[in-house]
Amino acid sequence: MPVCGPAGLCYPFCRRDPGRNTRPAATFENARDVMGIGGDIDHAVALLGERRVGEAVALLSKVVAKRPRESRALHVLGIAHALSGQHREAENYLHQAKTLKPQSAQILTDLAALYTTMKRDREALPLLETARRREPGFTLAQFYSGVALSNLGRNSEALAIFTQLSAADPFNIVYLQNRAALLALLERFDEADVVADQVLARNSTMPEALLAKAVTATARGDLAKGLEICERILARDPKFVKAIVHRGYIKLLTGRWLEAWPDYEARFVRDGVAPPLRDVPIWTGEPLDGRSILVFSEQGLGDTIMMSRYLPLLRERGADVVYLIRPPLKRLLRGVAEGTELVDRPPSRQMDFQIGELSLPYRFGNDVSTVPARTPYLFAEPEKVAHWKSVIGDHGFKVGIVWFTHASDSRAIPLREYYPLSQVPGVRLISLQKHGGLDQLAALPAGMNVESLGDEFDSGPDAFIDAAAVTQHLDLTITCDTSIGPLTGSLGRPVWVAHKLVPEWRWMVGREDCPWYPDLRIVRQKQQGVWRDVFERMADDLRRLTA
Repeated sequence: MPVCGPAGLCYPFCRRDPGRNTRPAATFENARDVMGIGGDIDHAVALLGERRVGEAVALLSKVVAKRPRESRALHVLGIAHALSGQHREAENYLHQAKTLKPQSAQILTDLAALYTTMKRDREALPLLETARRREPGFTLAQFYSGVALSNLGRNSEALAIFTQLSAADPFNIVYLQNRAALLALLERFDEADVVADQVLARNSTMPEALLAKAVTATARGDLAKGLEICERILARDPKFVKAIVHRGYIKLLTGRWLEAWPDYEARFVRDGVAPPLRDVPIWTGEPLDGRSILVFSEQGLGDTIMMSRYLPLLRERGADVVYLIRPPLKRLLRGVAEGTELVDRPPSRQMDFQIGELSLPYRFGNDVSTVPARTPYLFAEPEKVAHWKSVIGDHGFKVGIVWFTHASDSRAIPLREYYPLSQVPGVRLISLQKHGGLDQLAALPAGMNVESLGDEFDSGPDAFIDAAAVTQHLDLTITCDTSIGPLTGSLGRPVWVAHKLVPEWRWMVGREDCPWYPDLRIVRQKQQGVWRDVFERMADDLRRLTA
């Protein structure tokens, strides 16, 4: 899942922050250094420096029309289109420049920088590696390697790059800001505070550094301080989008949903994400009877499972509903999506409205007490239920477990932490884990046993089909904060979710129940990063359940 609310990296060029009113330090400055040419191209570079992008594009287009193999003109024209948000055109021109000069570190880096804005970071990394080999001292290529790695969730590797950049240039505020953001993401909060304070010592009102302080305060559970810092930032710069989103994030955590929803809408601007359909208005609550609406997925599979509950409500309003989701979820959602068209690419037909799935609670006016929590709204397939009954059997108190999301994800829990559950008499621990983390089964503590369901478990192209059936035979599911929680809750089956001290906003703070799922219980850390107490408490409760 992309960084939501807490923090993000600063992009010094080839990316505008739409919420800021500052001049982007764009790639054209790099072009000026590298492409010391006169005439029209030099004039276009000067125009870009004055933010007269349209004039620069017009001038460069004439140059390219006369000299279509002029790599320098193609390069700067690509940058100009990137600065104006025309990413497809920018990619076209930068690709042409790269074809003519395939070893140019500057062109490779600028194309990679564009890819980071287009969420194509896996394509950016090879370009950056080539650029760094071509010019080992080219810091811009290093910088964007850190950006791409962070966007891919490889935060430890990204931090190493920004630490190296900061060591070489200790007064570069952008490097320090990004170090602080990454340290916060890695939950190294004391270090993040120190680095943010270094930035603030040079500029006491630097919004990115103040935001890092808000993030660390929030993650430690001091939500009042986090909110106060956001308000302080916004008093000086009301359009600083990252602070707007984080303010909404804190209010959602504390149950002030009606106040929070407008702030949370700014996530699209913060992330530079455009809706999938061009020129189709966002639905803001208008009458839907006889009108079409595209709902599009935004983040993780669990979010789509959670928000699919709104499909019947949209149809009750008379809407023709199309849901744009990842292909593996189509089969799982068939029941709740009856009467809805499920697609994995934007529809070609004309739509009246579109909306991101996480905006639906806002547009339905939901607060904590009015969430449509009707469960079950998903159903397991009968033939799958019958198959897994014969595999699992009826003996013992059957507890399905999931412990791992991603190695760099703070929601992941080492499997050994589940040990106290295995010591409860009569309890069978059954792995529902897929993909990463399975290697931990080979290094269990003495006396701990976890059963495996074999390679056929959820082995096909459809997500969670077997998991949904298996939960019908489990007495309980215990999981880290991953998609299995929403899945089990939506099936109306009992589930306990182990959460870090301050979780994603959907799970809120200060409560064990969940407004989204009546059968879901939240068990939280009492101390950041410490899981032992969480599982000892659950083990005690299991003993009472099985007594």
